Amino acid sequence: MTLIALSLLAASSSVMASTTNYDFVGMDNSEQTKLCLVSAKEGIGAAKRVGKARFSSDTICNGKKIGEFAKQYQQTAVETQTSVKYSVVATDNNFASLACAKAAAEGVDALNLKPHQLRDITCNGLSIKSFARSFFNL
Repeated sequence: MTLIALSLLAASSSVMASTTNYDFVGMDNSEQTKLCLVSAKEGIGAAKRVGKARFSSDTICNGKKIGEFAKQYQQTAVETQTSVKYSVVATDNNFASLACAKAAAEGVDALNLKPHQLRDITCNGLSIKSFARSFFNL
């Protein structure tokens, strides 16, 4: 069994910009106010689920229809992708360990091995193809 040390260089995943920059306060306890608050914080879909039969697309929130109001605040929650960077290091100098590290960094094709040779190599309990796929092209 070949073990590969994985060194995480810079970690971040999908990051959601939050609407917590806003402090939403209802001026009353009406159903419409509750729907407006939910739509701004969680989106129009959440408002529809919460409001069920009472939901109307004509509901007005701060002078705007609820859909437009929700969209205004949900645009601040656009998902931004940042990449995760890894450094995969072989824990020893045997062929399989070095092959796993190279496949993770450059892809399986960079090994120039025949399919039957690849079948015999496992990396941290995974086939070399699966292992490489989880790192290469991140």
